[in-house]
Amino acid sequence: MKLMIVGLGLIGGSIAKKIKEVMPDSTICAIDPNEKTLQKALLDNVIDIGYPAFSKEETDYEIVLVAVPPQLVVSTILNMAPYFPKETLFTDVCSVKGNLHNTLKQSGIHYVGGHPMAGTEQKGYDGSYAHLFENAYYILTENDPTMMRFAELLGATPIVMDAKTHDKTVGAISHVPHVISAALVNLANMNETEDKKLTKVAAGGFRDITRISSSSEELWQSIVTENKTEVLSLLSQYEAILTNFKTTLEKDDRKGLQAFFRSAREFRQNLEENRDELQPRYFDIYISVKDRVGVIRDIAQILTDRSISIKNIGVLKSREHIGGTLQLSVYSKEDYLRAIQLLKENGFDIC
Repeated sequence: MKLMIVGLGLIGGSIAKKIKEVMPDSTICAIDPNEKTLQKALLDNVIDIGYPAFSKEETDYEIVLVAVPPQLVVSTILNMAPYFPKETLFTDVCSVKGNLHNTLKQSGIHYVGGHPMAGTEQKGYDGSYAHLFENAYYILTENDPTMMRFAELLGATPIVMDAKTHDKTVGAISHVPHVISAALVNLANMNETEDKKLTKVAAGGFRDITRISSSSEELWQSIVTENKTEVLSLLSQYEAILTNFKTTLEKDDRKGLQAFFRSAREFRQNLEENRDELQPRYFDIYISVKDRVGVIRDIAQILTDRSISIKNIGVLKSREHIGGTLQLSVYSKEDYLRAIQLLKENGFDIC
């Protein structure tokens, strides 16, 4: 494979690392204005060539992947495309597709939109790693064989979704949640006490649901601006939900309050129970555990003895210093159900 990556940050760097890992003979050229980033990637043997700016002489590539902020994607591709062979495939990693997709398709460029549904709070090449996309969805705007294979090489699961549906979907599950997370943090900040007591008692539960607020403000300003129509529409729906909840609470409508929380709980549970309809890759189990030496080892041993493979283990602290919640991921629904039964039989509380 001959791949050019424009923007060697978290996503671009992770893609380069994974492609070099699975296809060591591939040729990867990176374009990034940060000379130190390019030098580091060259020393890591992640890229073969690096330039601080696009060179018109360096155009013999099968795929050009543009991993720059959303507002720069269109201009970057339009400026580069005339110098490449007609068959060169241009793609991006932008989380907003509508205007971008329409403009580039109308230009006649061989373009397929891409959006890997993966990321961390880290920034830049130093935060990148090869397994970032493992078991993640990779949304594509077309059923293109080259891009389907590319997503699979990254360890991701490709899903085809038209641009408008994509923007509404990610608006609901990613963009608006980021706005809400930031609003919750700002609310806490507004109510901080002079002696910083709020900060001290803000335990793992609050930190877990607001973790995404640690992401780059420049990036998220760009994302919500590019997806403005969908974000505003979804925020109006969210405001209506909060207004209805306030009315229910003001009336002391206990049944209404229970219905509100029950509806959320049931839908959240269905996210796990019906996951196999799209991606039968892993299922999450949440276990309430005491903070004691060996608890993770004991849980792992129980499942290992019954040949249940564990994909991932993470600790989600909901109470400071007195234990918390262990998140355990397994690969199949069958293992998910067996693991829950085994853990309950061994005295563990399933959340």
